[in-house]
Amino acid sequence: MTTPQPRKVVITTAGAGDVADRLGRLDEDVEVVERFETRRLSDERALAEGLAGAWPSSPEASNYTRGVFEALSDLRAIVRFGVGYDAIDLAAAAITAWRY
Repeated sequence: MTTPQPRKVVITTAGAGDVADRLGRLDEDVEVVERFETRRLSDERALAEGLAGAWPSSPEASNYTRGVFEALSDLRAIVRFGVGYDAIDLAAAAITAWRY
């Protein structure tokens, strides 16, 4: 029997530090990773690499395109701290959501 991999929560919003602390205490199977360097990436490959393994992610200003969604096979949720979601391609999110 193999041990399941921890779910990785990727926090990219600097103001969400207290949320990261709380999430890390919720469950031993949750790994909270702060990747502030991915906050404003325009290169979809670099963004996908920075978010690799993310279960949920908290985007700030990076563009979540179809290519990003297709590369993030573990992604299950996008949590936005603040207002606006114009950097998230909702149509691409809907198209790639079928795999879940």
